[in-house]
Amino acid sequence: GIMNEQQMRYIHAIAEEGSILKASLLLNKKPSTLTRVLKKCEEDLGISLFKRTRRGMVLTPEGESVERISAEILLQLSALGRQTEDRGKYGGKEQQPLHEWKEQEIRYLLAVREHGTISGAARELSLAQPSLSQSIKELEKELGSPVFLREKSGVRETEFGCRLLNGLESVQSRYGELWIELEEFRKMKKGTVTLGIPM
Repeated sequence: GIMNEQQMRYIHAIAEEGSILKASLLLNKKPSTLTRVLKKCEEDLGISLFKRTRRGMVLTPEGESVERISAEILLQLSALGRQTEDRGKYGGKEQQPLHEWKEQEIRYLLAVREHGTISGAARELSLAQPSLSQSIKELEKELGSPVFLREKSGVRETEFGCRLLNGLESVQSRYGELWIELEEFRKMKKGTVTLGIPM
Protein backbone atom coordinates (compact mmCIF):
# COMPACT_ATOMS: atom_id res chain seq x y z
CA GLY A 1 0.00 0.00 0.00
CA ILE A 2 0.99 3.63 -0.43
CA MET A 3 -0.16 6.77 1.33
CA ASN A 4 -3.48 8.41 0.59
CA GLU A 5 -4.17 12.14 0.73
CA GLN A 6 -5.45 12.09 4.31
CA GLN A 7 -2.38 10.21 5.57
CA MET A 8 -0.10 12.68 3.81
CA ARG A 9 -1.85 15.58 5.53
CA TYR A 10 -1.38 13.92 8.92
CA ILE A 11 2.33 13.21 8.30
CA HIS A 12 2.86 16.78 7.05
CA ALA A 13 1.22 18.21 10.20
CA ILE A 14 3.36 16.03 12.53
CA ALA A 15 6.52 17.12 10.65
CA GLU A 16 5.51 20.81 10.82
CA GLU A 17 4.53 20.76 14.51
CA GLY A 18 7.19 18.30 15.71
CA SER A 19 4.61 16.62 17.93
CA ILE A 20 1.63 14.30 17.54
CA LEU A 21 -0.26 16.25 20.23
CA LYS A 22 0.25 19.65 18.51
CA ALA A 23 -0.56 18.14 15.11
CA SER A 24 -3.77 16.63 16.49
CA LEU A 25 -4.86 20.06 17.79
CA LEU A 26 -4.08 21.62 14.40
CA LEU A 27 -6.09 18.96 12.54
CA ASN A 28 -8.83 18.72 15.19
CA LYS A 29 -8.25 14.96 15.49
CA LYS A 30 -7.51 12.69 18.45
CA PRO A 31 -3.79 12.06 19.12
CA SER A 32 -4.58 8.32 19.10
CA THR A 33 -5.90 8.66 15.53
CA LEU A 34 -2.67 10.29 14.35
CA THR A 35 -0.57 7.69 16.20
CA ARG A 36 -2.55 4.88 14.55
CA VAL A 37 -2.28 6.45 11.07
CA LEU A 38 1.47 7.04 11.47
CA LYS A 39 2.02 3.44 12.59
CA LYS A 40 0.04 2.10 9.63
CA CYS A 41 1.96 4.32 7.17
CA GLU A 42 5.29 3.12 8.53
CA GLU A 43 4.17 -0.52 8.36
CA ASP A 44 2.83 -0.14 4.80
CA LEU A 45 5.94 1.67 3.57
CA GLY A 46 8.36 -0.56 5.48
CA ILE A 47 10.33 2.38 6.92
CA SER A 48 10.43 4.69 9.94
CA LEU A 49 9.22 8.19 9.08
CA PHE A 50 10.10 9.84 12.42
CA LYS A 51 12.52 9.44 15.28
CA ARG A 52 11.53 10.61 18.74
CA THR A 53 14.06 13.03 20.24
CA ARG A 54 14.13 15.52 23.11
CA ARG A 55 13.15 18.18 20.54
CA GLY A 56 10.12 16.12 19.56
CA MET A 57 9.26 14.14 16.45
CA VAL A 58 12.02 14.56 13.85
CA LEU A 59 11.87 13.17 10.31
CA THR A 60 14.29 10.38 9.45
CA PRO A 61 16.16 10.70 6.10
CA GLU A 62 13.53 8.35 4.63
CA GLY A 63 10.80 10.45 6.23
CA GLU A 64 12.26 13.62 4.70
CA SER A 65 12.02 12.09 1.22
CA VAL A 66 8.45 10.91 1.81
CA GLU A 67 7.43 14.27 3.29
CA ARG A 68 9.01 16.26 0.42
CA ILE A 69 7.29 14.27 -2.33
CA SER A 70 4.04 14.08 -0.31
CA ALA A 71 4.03 17.88 -0.01
CA GLU A 72 4.34 18.12 -3.82
CA ILE A 73 1.47 15.63 -4.28
CA LEU A 74 -0.71 17.60 -1.83
CA LEU A 75 0.00 20.81 -3.75
CA GLN A 76 -0.95 19.12 -7.03
CA LEU A 77 -4.17 17.72 -5.55
CA SER A 78 -5.04 21.12 -4.12
CA ALA A 79 -4.49 22.76 -7.53
CA LEU A 80 -6.55 19.99 -9.13
CA GLY A 81 -9.36 20.66 -6.64
CA ARG A 82 -9.39 24.35 -7.63
CA GLN A 83 -9.44 23.48 -11.35
CA THR A 84 -12.40 21.14 -10.93
CA GLU A 85 -14.46 23.26 -8.53
CA ASP A 86 -16.65 24.36 -11.42
CA ARG A 87 -17.86 20.79 -11.98
CA GLY A 88 -21.60 20.57 -12.54
CA LYS A 89 -24.23 19.11 -10.27
CA TYR A 90 -24.60 15.34 -10.36
CA GLY A 91 -28.09 13.87 -10.63
CA GLY A 92 -29.67 17.12 -9.41
CA LYS A 93 -27.79 17.02 -6.10
CA GLU A 94 -25.77 19.89 -4.72
CA GLN A 95 -22.05 19.90 -5.41
CA GLN A 96 -20.11 17.63 -3.05
CA PRO A 97 -17.15 18.78 -0.92
CA LEU A 98 -13.71 18.17 -2.45
CA HIS A 99 -12.69 14.53 -2.50
CA GLU A 100 -9.75 13.13 -0.49
CA TRP A 101 -7.86 10.96 -2.94
CA LYS A 102 -6.53 7.44 -2.48
CA GLU A 103 -3.69 6.25 -4.70
CA GLN A 104 -5.77 3.21 -5.68
CA GLU A 105 -8.56 5.44 -7.07
CA ILE A 106 -6.03 7.32 -9.21
CA ARG A 107 -4.73 3.99 -10.61
CA TYR A 108 -8.29 2.86 -11.38
CA LEU A 109 -9.20 6.01 -13.33
CA LEU A 110 -5.94 6.16 -15.27
CA ALA A 111 -6.19 2.47 -16.20
CA VAL A 112 -9.64 3.15 -17.70
CA ARG A 113 -8.19 6.13 -19.62
CA GLU A 114 -5.33 3.99 -20.93
CA HIS A 115 -7.52 1.08 -22.07
CA GLY A 116 -10.58 3.04 -23.18
CA THR A 117 -12.78 0.34 -21.65
CA ILE A 118 -13.68 -0.61 -18.10
CA SER A 119 -13.30 -4.31 -18.91
CA GLY A 120 -9.74 -3.81 -20.24
CA ALA A 121 -8.79 -1.78 -17.17
CA ALA A 122 -10.33 -4.41 -14.88
CA ARG A 123 -8.18 -7.14 -16.49
CA GLU A 124 -5.01 -5.08 -15.97
CA LEU A 125 -5.95 -4.34 -12.35
CA SER A 126 -6.99 -7.98 -11.67
CA LEU A 127 -10.47 -6.83 -10.67
CA ALA A 128 -13.93 -8.03 -11.63
CA GLN A 129 -15.39 -5.66 -14.23
CA PRO A 130 -18.64 -4.99 -12.26
CA SER A 131 -16.56 -4.18 -9.16
CA LEU A 132 -14.42 -1.62 -11.02
CA SER A 133 -17.48 -0.14 -12.73
CA GLN A 134 -19.24 0.28 -9.37
CA SER A 135 -16.12 1.88 -7.78
CA ILE A 136 -15.93 4.43 -10.60
CA LYS A 137 -19.65 5.23 -10.38
CA GLU A 138 -19.35 5.83 -6.61
CA LEU A 139 -16.27 8.01 -7.16
CA GLU A 140 -18.04 10.05 -9.85
CA LYS A 141 -20.98 10.57 -7.50
CA GLU A 142 -18.65 11.86 -4.78
CA LEU A 143 -16.78 14.09 -7.24
CA GLY A 144 -20.07 15.59 -8.35
CA SER A 145 -19.66 14.95 -12.08
CA PRO A 146 -19.12 12.02 -14.46
CA VAL A 147 -15.53 11.37 -15.52
CA PHE A 148 -16.47 8.99 -18.35
CA LEU A 149 -19.41 8.67 -20.72
CA ARG A 150 -20.34 5.01 -21.24
CA GLU A 151 -20.73 4.02 -24.89
CA LYS A 152 -21.13 0.67 -26.68
CA SER A 153 -17.50 0.68 -27.81
CA GLY A 154 -16.13 1.66 -24.40
CA VAL A 155 -15.85 4.95 -22.55
CA ARG A 156 -15.24 8.56 -23.56
CA GLU A 157 -13.88 11.22 -21.23
CA THR A 158 -16.09 14.16 -20.32
CA GLU A 159 -14.57 17.65 -20.37
CA PHE A 160 -14.40 17.47 -16.57
CA GLY A 161 -12.88 13.99 -16.77
CA CYS A 162 -10.17 15.09 -19.21
CA ARG A 163 -9.03 17.94 -16.90
CA LEU A 164 -9.16 15.66 -13.88
CA LEU A 165 -7.23 12.80 -15.50
CA ASN A 166 -4.52 15.13 -16.85
CA GLY A 167 -3.91 16.33 -13.29
CA LEU A 168 -4.00 12.80 -11.88
CA GLU A 169 -1.36 11.66 -14.39
CA SER A 170 0.99 14.27 -12.95
CA VAL A 171 0.17 13.09 -9.40
CA GLN A 172 0.79 9.46 -10.36
CA SER A 173 4.26 10.34 -11.69
CA ARG A 174 5.07 11.80 -8.25
CA TYR A 175 3.87 8.56 -6.63
CA GLY A 176 6.30 6.76 -8.96
CA GLU A 177 9.15 8.97 -7.69
CA LEU A 178 8.12 8.17 -4.12
CA TRP A 179 8.32 4.41 -4.80
CA ILE A 180 11.80 4.79 -6.37
CA GLU A 181 13.04 6.78 -3.36
CA LEU A 182 11.65 4.19 -0.94
CA GLU A 183 13.22 1.31 -2.89
CA GLU A 184 16.62 3.02 -2.65
CA PHE A 185 16.26 3.31 1.12
CA ARG A 186 15.10 -0.29 1.39
CA LYS A 187 18.15 -1.45 -0.57
CA MET A 188 20.36 0.66 1.73
CA LYS A 189 21.62 2.82 -1.13
CA LYS A 190 20.61 5.84 0.94
CA GLY A 191 20.19 6.65 4.59
CA THR A 192 22.35 7.13 7.67
CA VAL A 193 24.61 4.80 9.57
CA THR A 194 24.85 5.47 13.32
CA LEU A 195 28.03 4.33 15.04
CA GLY A 196 28.34 3.90 18.81
CA ILE A 197 31.94 4.32 19.98
CA PRO A 198 32.95 3.62 23.60
CA MET A 199 34.84 6.30 25.50
